[in-house]
Amino acid sequence: FDAPPEARVAAAERVMKGAVQIAAEAEAKAMAAKAHGAQSSTMAAEETDERLRGRIKTFSPSWGYGFIECAAIKRTHHCDVFLNQAVEGGIVIGGEVSFSIVWNKGKPQARDAKMEVCPP
Repeated sequence: FDAPPEARVAAAERVMKGAVQIAAEAEAKAMAAKAHGAQSSTMAAEETDERLRGRIKTFSPSWGYGFIECAAIKRTHHCDVFLNQAVEGGIVIGGEVSFSIVWNKGKPQARDAKMEVCPP
């Protein structure tokens, strides 16, 4: 990506804005399905009990979300984990967190995140 820093920031913000919109749409669909008694792909049925560990890669307070870099998810799904909820212990870029996963349209989203190790 050979572009000025402003262009890279603008591109990243567009990607983040799109991710938030996708998450909001999925949440709305899940709530509607639950209200009608239907099964939804974003409901708790796809939440895993396993806790994973990763490092907070990015977080934008103004957008209200970020991403966790997790080696296990990167190996199997080639992506970072979407983070749009509070982290017990606070959000610190570079901090190591544990979390469970909810799958939304085949993409991982962190739930019940907990700060384990803060960077120095």
